[in-house]
Amino acid sequence: MKPKAASYYKQNRLKQLRAFCYAAKTGSISRAADQLYLSQPSVSLQIQALERELNTMLFERRGPKIRLTPDGQALLEIALPMVEGMDSLRDTFAERCGDLNSGFLNIAAGESTILYILPKYLKQFSDQYPGVRIRLHNVTGADGMAMLRADEADFAVGSMLDMPDDVSYHPVFHFNPTLITPLDHPLANRDHVTLEDIAQYDLVLPPRYLST
Repeated sequence: MKPKAASYYKQNRLKQLRAFCYAAKTGSISRAADQLYLSQPSVSLQIQALERELNTMLFERRGPKIRLTPDGQALLEIALPMVEGMDSLRDTFAERCGDLNSGFLNIAAGESTILYILPKYLKQFSDQYPGVRIRLHNVTGADGMAMLRADEADFAVGSMLDMPDDVSYHPVFHFNPTLITPLDHPLANRDHVTLEDIAQYDLVLPPRYLST
């Protein structure tokens, strides 16, 4: 007969793999424990049990820091999709069954957009779909585009100066150019100002690709 301890750990293989994956992603046993709402010794024991079962070392341990071994990297590539699939099973099932009030919505946007434009609309969306969890990714326009292409974001909100062929873009906001002058400036009291009017004055302009 096999020891009861070995049987116990095999029955809890998903917990072991989840502990391993979180530790690998965070690079820390303590941070993995915080995210899993477990004690640090519990996470360490689960990883050690997995190492014993596979007869290998999954991490190089240097004090509080850990780094994947080649075997650990190989296991992560196998285990991470399974763990993420199990963790998102309920949301994936609800989505397949047509339940739109569940799952995650990933939005990539710049800091100004997140702070000043999105809150009102996110509140309206959350009131209508309280079961959908929103993840905001504070990124630059180029990084938001990369997240879209990698299927890491459902959509991005931001300025678009150059329209790529592989992305659908829909304008949702329009801003009028504004001239800001000192109160005693010759153009300050004009109701209408043309480019010809301002051409004779020095201007302070933002960089070309800065939209805020």
